[in-house]
Amino acid sequence: MIKDEFQIRLLRLEDKLFRMAFSIVFNRDLASDMTQETMLVLWERRQKLENTSNLEGYAITIIKNLCFDVLRRQKFFEENILPRFSEMKESCGENYTQKEEIELLFSLLEKVKPEHRLVFVMKTIEGYTYEEIGMVTKRKHSNLRKIVSRVRQGLRDSLNTFNDEKRNKGFVG
Repeated sequence: MIKDEFQIRLLRLEDKLFRMAFSIVFNRDLASDMTQETMLVLWERRQKLENTSNLEGYAITIIKNLCFDVLRRQKFFEENILPRFSEMKESCGENYTQKEEIELLFSLLEKVKPEHRLVFVMKTIEGYTYEEIGMVTKRKHSNLRKIVSRVRQGLRDSLNTFNDEKRNKGFVG
């Protein structure tokens, strides 16, 4: 299947695939990501698609499976990783500054995409190897390293901004 034929036959399904993904994950960003991922899978398999009689059904099956995989990983995160966050938060004791920074860290982590948060937590907190994380997330080693690096950098920047603001308030007030 060449590029023009792919565009004619499959890109018209993009809106339908998005609606399908959204009906499963109830999150626009995640549904958009799943739609893009599905289109990428279809593009990678374009040579095999010529023999597929029901392209729409094939595409819907792919996006449905991708969405359910994401939901399974999210459930794993909520059942196995989040309880450890709570334990860490409670173990801070009376050290107010440390507790305040950890609460900020948790609130920042909640804003990170669920898949990226899962990768970051599995690597940084749980100590999984990139190979083990790759088996769970179906992502390449290099992609996982980039995700962890970006999340770390984002958290570091946010914590530095928080600490700078805190210091500035100390001088002003």
